[in-house]
Amino acid sequence: MFLNFPPQNIFDFIIFFILMFFVMLAFYLLGQWLHSVFDKSKLEGLANKLTSCGDAIADKSYKDMKQLIKMARKVSYRPFDKDK
Repeated sequence: MFLNFPPQNIFDFIIFFILMFFVMLAFYLLGQWLHSVFDKSKLEGLANKLTSCGDAIADKSYKDMKQLIKMARKVSYRPFDKDK
């Protein structure tokens, strides 16, 4: 079986959502297991580390996107634009 993404027909669409359901169920069960095994301070430390990593990635991608927009504005050609 070959699964297309994006889904090309209803069968692929249904299979995709079933697959995503099981992925989210696995993350939910992983969270429940972590809460039962570790204490609150360790989980808060892990959450803080993951948040700082996500913030760093978001900051870098934001800077890269701003630079890309500046470059695109330099090369854009608008013959009837009177602002320039």
